[in-house]
Amino acid sequence: DEIVTKIINSMIGEIELSSLHRANRKPTENMTSYELTLKGRALNQKFNKEANAESIKALEAAIEADNTNPMPYSWKACSMGQALALGFQERTDEFMGELLETLNKGIELNNNDWNANRLMGEVHLTLHDFDQTKTFATKAFNANPNNSAVLSIYADALMRTKEIDKSIEIIEKALRLDP
Repeated sequence: DEIVTKIINSMIGEIELSSLHRANRKPTENMTSYELTLKGRALNQKFNKEANAESIKALEAAIEADNTNPMPYSWKACSMGQALALGFQERTDEFMGELLETLNKGIELNNNDWNANRLMGEVHLTLHDFDQTKTFATKAFNANPNNSAVLSIYADALMRTKEIDKSIEIIEKALRLDP
Protein backbone atom coordinates (compact mmCIF):
# COMPACT_ATOMS: atom_id res chain seq x y z
CA ASP A 1 0.00 0.00 0.00
CA GLU A 2 2.83 2.38 0.86
CA ILE A 3 4.53 1.75 -2.47
CA VAL A 4 1.29 2.26 -4.39
CA THR A 5 0.61 5.48 -2.46
CA LYS A 6 4.11 6.79 -3.26
CA ILE A 7 3.68 5.95 -6.95
CA ILE A 8 0.27 7.61 -7.12
CA ASN A 9 1.52 10.73 -5.33
CA SER A 10 4.49 10.88 -7.68
CA MET A 11 2.23 10.52 -10.72
CA ILE A 12 -0.19 13.17 -9.47
CA GLY A 13 2.74 15.56 -9.02
CA GLU A 14 3.91 14.87 -12.57
CA ILE A 15 0.39 15.34 -13.94
CA GLU A 16 0.05 18.66 -12.11
CA LEU A 17 3.46 19.78 -13.37
CA SER A 18 2.53 18.74 -16.90
CA SER A 19 -0.73 20.71 -16.63
CA LEU A 20 1.17 23.81 -15.53
CA HIS A 21 3.52 23.49 -18.51
CA ARG A 22 0.53 23.07 -20.82
CA ALA A 23 -1.13 26.18 -19.34
CA ASN A 24 2.03 28.19 -20.02
CA ARG A 25 1.89 27.10 -23.68
CA LYS A 26 -1.52 28.65 -24.15
CA PRO A 27 -1.92 29.61 -27.79
CA THR A 28 -2.35 33.19 -28.87
CA GLU A 29 -5.74 34.82 -28.45
CA ASN A 30 -5.02 36.86 -31.56
CA MET A 31 -7.00 35.04 -34.24
CA THR A 32 -5.16 36.79 -37.08
CA SER A 33 -1.82 35.50 -35.77
CA TYR A 34 -3.31 32.04 -35.24
CA GLU A 35 -4.81 31.84 -38.73
CA LEU A 36 -1.65 33.12 -40.40
CA THR A 37 0.37 30.56 -38.47
CA LEU A 38 -1.89 27.76 -39.71
CA LYS A 39 -1.61 29.10 -43.26
CA GLY A 40 2.19 29.24 -42.98
CA ARG A 41 2.35 25.68 -41.63
CA ALA A 42 0.15 24.38 -44.46
CA LEU A 43 2.28 26.13 -47.09
CA ASN A 44 5.43 24.73 -45.45
CA GLN A 45 4.17 21.21 -46.16
CA LYS A 46 3.99 21.77 -49.94
CA PHE A 47 7.78 21.59 -50.33
CA ASN A 48 8.03 23.88 -53.34
CA LYS A 49 9.77 27.22 -53.79
CA GLU A 50 6.69 29.41 -54.21
CA ALA A 51 4.81 27.87 -51.29
CA ASN A 52 7.93 28.13 -49.12
CA ALA A 53 8.27 31.87 -49.85
CA GLU A 54 4.55 32.38 -49.12
CA SER A 55 4.91 30.35 -45.91
CA ILE A 56 7.65 32.67 -44.66
CA LYS A 57 5.56 35.75 -45.54
CA ALA A 58 2.48 34.37 -43.74
CA LEU A 59 4.53 33.51 -40.66
CA GLU A 60 6.16 36.96 -40.62
CA ALA A 61 2.66 38.45 -40.74
CA ALA A 62 1.62 36.16 -37.87
CA ILE A 63 4.57 37.44 -35.83
CA GLU A 64 3.65 41.01 -36.68
CA ALA A 65 0.07 40.37 -35.55
CA ASP A 66 1.26 38.93 -32.19
CA ASN A 67 4.96 38.97 -31.42
CA THR A 68 4.35 37.00 -28.21
CA ASN A 69 2.98 33.97 -30.08
CA PRO A 70 5.83 31.41 -30.16
CA MET A 71 4.43 29.17 -32.89
CA PRO A 72 5.07 31.36 -35.95
CA TYR A 73 8.71 31.81 -34.91
CA SER A 74 9.45 28.09 -34.92
CA TRP A 75 7.52 27.50 -38.14
CA LYS A 76 9.21 30.45 -39.85
CA ALA A 77 12.58 28.96 -38.86
CA CYS A 78 11.37 25.59 -40.18
CA SER A 79 10.42 27.15 -43.52
CA MET A 80 13.74 28.98 -43.67
CA GLY A 81 15.58 25.72 -42.98
CA GLN A 82 13.51 24.03 -45.66
CA ALA A 83 14.46 26.79 -48.12
CA LEU A 84 18.13 26.07 -47.42
CA ALA A 85 17.77 22.29 -47.57
CA LEU A 86 15.83 22.32 -50.84
CA GLY A 87 18.05 24.92 -52.52
CA PHE A 88 15.49 27.72 -52.59
CA GLN A 89 17.78 30.00 -50.59
CA GLU A 90 21.52 30.59 -50.64
CA ARG A 91 23.27 30.07 -47.31
CA THR A 92 24.51 33.53 -46.33
CA ASP A 93 25.61 34.86 -42.96
CA GLU A 94 22.68 37.28 -42.98
CA PHE A 95 20.14 34.54 -43.70
CA MET A 96 21.64 32.22 -41.09
CA GLY A 97 21.62 35.04 -38.53
CA GLU A 98 17.93 35.66 -39.17
CA LEU A 99 17.14 31.96 -38.96
CA LEU A 100 18.93 31.59 -35.61
CA GLU A 101 17.41 34.81 -34.25
CA THR A 102 13.95 33.58 -35.21
CA LEU A 103 14.56 30.17 -33.67
CA ASN A 104 15.99 31.61 -30.45
CA LYS A 105 12.97 33.91 -30.09
CA GLY A 106 10.63 30.94 -30.48
CA ILE A 107 12.49 29.02 -27.77
CA GLU A 108 12.60 32.11 -25.54
CA LEU A 109 8.80 32.37 -25.78
CA ASN A 110 8.23 28.64 -25.28
CA ASN A 111 11.20 26.61 -24.09
CA ASN A 112 9.19 23.39 -24.64
CA ASP A 113 8.20 24.02 -28.27
CA TRP A 114 8.89 20.65 -29.90
CA ASN A 115 9.45 22.12 -33.34
CA ALA A 116 11.84 24.85 -32.18
CA ASN A 117 13.83 22.34 -30.14
CA ARG A 118 13.91 19.88 -33.05
CA LEU A 119 15.24 22.59 -35.32
CA MET A 120 17.81 23.77 -32.80
CA GLY A 121 18.95 20.15 -32.59
CA GLU A 122 19.34 20.13 -36.38
CA VAL A 123 21.35 23.37 -36.22
CA HIS A 124 23.72 21.92 -33.64
CA LEU A 125 24.03 18.73 -35.68
CA THR A 126 25.32 20.76 -38.63
CA LEU A 127 27.80 22.40 -36.24
CA HIS A 128 28.93 18.94 -35.05
CA ASP A 129 28.01 19.88 -31.47
CA PHE A 130 26.47 16.52 -30.66
CA ASP A 131 25.93 17.12 -26.94
CA GLN A 132 23.83 20.20 -27.72
CA THR A 133 22.12 18.28 -30.51
CA LYS A 134 21.12 15.68 -27.94
CA THR A 135 19.96 18.32 -25.42
CA PHE A 136 17.58 19.95 -27.90
CA ALA A 137 16.51 16.68 -29.55
CA THR A 138 15.66 15.22 -26.14
CA LYS A 139 13.46 18.24 -25.34
CA ALA A 140 11.72 17.82 -28.69
CA PHE A 141 11.26 14.09 -28.08
CA ASN A 142 9.85 14.64 -24.59
CA ALA A 143 7.35 17.13 -26.00
CA ASN A 144 6.38 15.15 -29.12
CA PRO A 145 7.57 11.52 -29.04
CA ASN A 146 5.52 10.40 -32.05
CA ASN A 147 6.67 12.86 -34.70
CA SER A 148 8.92 11.27 -37.33
CA ALA A 149 11.07 14.41 -37.76
CA VAL A 150 11.60 14.56 -33.99
CA LEU A 151 12.41 10.85 -33.88
CA SER A 152 14.92 11.30 -36.69
CA ILE A 153 16.95 14.03 -34.96
CA TYR A 154 16.67 12.27 -31.61
CA ALA A 155 17.95 8.99 -33.08
CA ASP A 156 20.76 10.84 -34.83
CA ALA A 157 21.73 12.57 -31.56
CA LEU A 158 21.71 9.26 -29.70
CA MET A 159 23.81 7.60 -32.39
CA ARG A 160 26.40 10.38 -32.33
CA THR A 161 26.61 10.28 -28.53
CA LYS A 162 27.24 6.53 -28.64
CA GLU A 163 23.82 5.36 -27.43
CA ILE A 164 23.53 2.94 -30.32
CA ASP A 165 20.90 0.52 -28.97
CA LYS A 166 18.53 3.31 -27.96
CA SER A 167 19.12 5.02 -31.30
CA ILE A 168 18.15 1.86 -33.19
CA GLU A 169 15.03 1.53 -31.03
CA ILE A 170 14.01 5.11 -31.93
CA ILE A 171 14.73 4.57 -35.63
CA GLU A 172 12.54 1.45 -35.58
CA LYS A 173 9.76 3.44 -33.93
CA ALA A 174 10.09 6.16 -36.58
CA LEU A 175 9.85 3.59 -39.34
CA ARG A 176 6.72 2.06 -37.77
CA LEU A 177 5.10 5.50 -37.62
CA ASP A 178 6.23 6.72 -41.04
CA PRO A 179 7.55 3.92 -43.28
